[in-house]
Amino acid sequence: MHKQRIPKKVFALASMYGAGEAIGPVVNKLRKLGTRVFLVSSGGATGAFNKLNVAIDYMVEGKPNEKEYKTLQEKMVDFDPTSILTGTNVQDEQHLLTPDQFIWYLEREILKIPTVALLDIWGNYSERFSDLKFPMESNRLEIERAGKLRCLPTSIAIMDEFAKEQMINEGFNPNVLSITGNPYFEYVVGLTQEFDDKKITMRKKILSKPVFSEFDENGKLVVFISDEIETNYPTIGFSEKSVLIDFLRSIEEYSEKETINAIIRPHPFRPGNAKDAADSFKTKLARKVVHNPTDRIDVNYYSIEEILYVADLVVGTFNNPLVTARLLGTPVISFQPELTGNDFQWYTNEREITTLVKNTAELQLNMYYLMHDLIKQNEIGYVEGATERVIGLLK
Repeated sequence: MHKQRIPKKVFALASMYGAGEAIGPVVNKLRKLGTRVFLVSSGGATGAFNKLNVAIDYMVEGKPNEKEYKTLQEKMVDFDPTSILTGTNVQDEQHLLTPDQFIWYLEREILKIPTVALLDIWGNYSERFSDLKFPMESNRLEIERAGKLRCLPTSIAIMDEFAKEQMINEGFNPNVLSITGNPYFEYVVGLTQEFDDKKITMRKKILSKPVFSEFDENGKLVVFISDEIETNYPTIGFSEKSVLIDFLRSIEEYSEKETINAIIRPHPFRPGNAKDAADSFKTKLARKVVHNPTDRIDVNYYSIEEILYVADLVVGTFNNPLVTARLLGTPVISFQPELTGNDFQWYTNEREITTLVKNTAELQLNMYYLMHDLIKQNEIGYVEGATERVIGLLK
């Protein structure tokens, strides 16, 4: 039987929450196998690594700057890795090179060793590996004509054939693409085996926490994933506040027919936005809580995977937790009222994995259908053995 080659020293970096989720299981596995890993975390990835109990070796505080990039270069050269693993990110107006792209540049110019970028989700393929055009004049990411696919690693680990076909259509060299699956998807599906036959027990345990003291454990549980929208997509047709108020108005009306408990999960970096929106709507619905626990020793703590698993329905606009919920078997609505721009959840909405709702009139109807199993959403196919496949690329 062929024995898998294990890399000796891996320099790993992630700067987005989804990237941290994808890379985390790989880092833990590598360390268990005896590989020396130097892990750098930036931005949202820190929360994901903490959730997955992945030890961080160096943390980039705040937005990366010239000094931080110089420090990253020094740490990478000093560590002298045999291979590199990163997530992916997109540029913003103040940072025309993401930490991930900077590492790929160092690999090409200095170390000249294999670099693997791990894709965590579908969509925005070219935008992650290109120079973007600023200021953006629309509600989509705009690529400079001369900068398309200018920022590339040695290889890109992707989720499935669906992503590969789309990336080739966008101009990616198929030789750069390797279908490995997403290690986080595999981790989530593994949790369902642990959760089996425990959904009712787990739900009662979560709803017994003090923060949910006014909830009715016999009512339906709806989780709303709030996310900042207007900063990056000012003309999309809705904002974080407007979509949340539309949601609250709808479930208040719906609760006249059936008991509803609502948990609003704010964006971890901007929790005040969702709270302000929820507080501004003087709903009669007592069973609603804005809550996003991060402290494991807090009596009200539970993981996002646990709450998405026990929910009867998950509602959001467009984000990774909607995919996590579907991996856990929970029905999902992508609620984008008055949508005028691009649907950034198209990769699940168009495949009927999630249900796109564009107006409040349809929200209550779809809530009822999904919570009562009258609509069957398609499952997300995932590639097994993702963690081992990614390790196999780190020669």
